[in-house]
Amino acid sequence: MKRLLVTAAVAVCAWAESPVAVAVEQINFTSPSGKIGCLMDPWSVRCDIRDPSWSPPPRPANCPEFGDYAQDYGQGIVLNADSDAGPSFACANDSVLGSGPAVTYGQDTKLDSIRCQIWPDGVTCSDFMNGKGFWLSHDGYRFL
Repeated sequence: MKRLLVTAAVAVCAWAESPVAVAVEQINFTSPSGKIGCLMDPWSVRCDIRDPSWSPPPRPANCPEFGDYAQDYGQGIVLNADSDAGPSFACANDSVLGSGPAVTYGQDTKLDSIRCQIWPDGVTCSDFMNGKGFWLSHDGYRFL
């Protein structure tokens, strides 16, 4: 089975007497087609999609417009771990497309309570702690 690249981010606590480095696990991966990119950390997963054939629902009031960035809402789906709210559309001024290595179809990617699988027809991500999740593809999406 192919191994995924795990990166570590370093945060520095400003209130401490001396800086304290905290490692945060992060896994980035891309579908073999390059049309879906995902970022996982211990608290969430976000998957973005390139050129979907569908449109997201209307932008919610709490999602600001980010100016010149063309895709600042609905370019992907976010699932927060241990949240009863379930998945939602991404509201961000960046993209996670192409942010990690390509994985093979059917491969499981897990981090803490979140699990994602890439299939030829899309990606499925879920949180086994609350049963919430999503399926995302070029042809559609579904909240689980």
